[in-house]
Amino acid sequence: MERRQFYPNLEVARGIAALMVALFHAGQMTYLADGAARSLIPSIRDPFTWPAQIARVFANGPGAVIFFFALSGFVLTMVLEQSKGSRASISLRFAVGRIFRIYPAVVSTLALFFIAYLVSGRSLATPSEFEPVRLALNALLLIKSIDGVMWSLQVEMAAVPLLLAVYFGWQRLGFAAIFWPYIVLLGLSFVGTWNHLFGDPGQFGQIYAFLAGMTVYLYGQRYVATLARPWLWTLAAVIAFLATRHIVGWSSYFTYWFEATFASAIVALLAFGVQASASAAWYRALQFIGRVSFSFYLLHPITMAFGADLSPALSYLVNAGLHPLGVAALLLIGSTALILPIAWVQYRLVELPMVSAGKAMLARRNRSAAVTA
Repeated sequence: MERRQFYPNLEVARGIAALMVALFHAGQMTYLADGAARSLIPSIRDPFTWPAQIARVFANGPGAVIFFFALSGFVLTMVLEQSKGSRASISLRFAVGRIFRIYPAVVSTLALFFIAYLVSGRSLATPSEFEPVRLALNALLLIKSIDGVMWSLQVEMAAVPLLLAVYFGWQRLGFAAIFWPYIVLLGLSFVGTWNHLFGDPGQFGQIYAFLAGMTVYLYGQRYVATLARPWLWTLAAVIAFLATRHIVGWSSYFTYWFEATFASAIVALLAFGVQASASAAWYRALQFIGRVSFSFYLLHPITMAFGADLSPALSYLVNAGLHPLGVAALLLIGSTALILPIAWVQYRLVELPMVSAGKAMLARRNRSAAVTA
């Protein structure tokens, strides 16, 4: 089996995006001040302050998920391009690979949520959501009532047939096979019914970001190679990505499109243009977070279930003079330190073995088919 090409810069970027989501979660924790509950990172409905604006830039969890989609489009297109065989066999390997990549971690995460609920009585969901039928529906990603971030995995699975169809179309028709589905999906993303196809948070329309990632994998290298200072273009793309919601709007459909565009540009520039010092400690740390980011992303919401228990301590720190944004930063550090080891264990004991199990199952099928042929 061919060894997949590896882009360490993208693993680092995945780690940063995962931390942005974690900070988004931490910022939603509340404290009491003047008898009212307030979020550590104020919402866009609160009075304008520059510190809050800057905090929301780095706590842009929804934007980070769009980046994940563009990155998935890039990586999964690489997987398809390196696959050999008929379209039927490529499709089977691709689908099985996604199933074994996503569902085992989903089941393991739900088990940990259930254990946390049994031990502590704390959960983001009502007790009825842990009944067998509801648990099974969550495990199948038909609903996401226990761990809300799993909405993005519903989109990931919906992208499987989309990527297969568009990639095979690209092999026959070239760029037009990507461009026109992208335009159609982009147009649909402005339709509320389409965006709420899987219910809240109403961001199913962002599925076109996968095609943006596919495009930069197939065409990005030739353009990035012409840039004299790719690091400068990368910096500009990152700034544009981070600033989009504060310029265009927090939840505008145009915002999602701009973020998907800048995210795909960042992916291409990091993959094909920027050379980083992989020996630096900060780089290795972020690369590690990126490696286990899937499990980290799924498991981090467990910490939010204890928001009511943490509120008195958070209130004490704020009322003692520590700025709420400083408390959010401390909460990010603490929750990351707590969840990261669990994510690493799930990565080692669930993610990697189940990916290998999927490959082994396909290998046995191929050997059996060869014997009977």
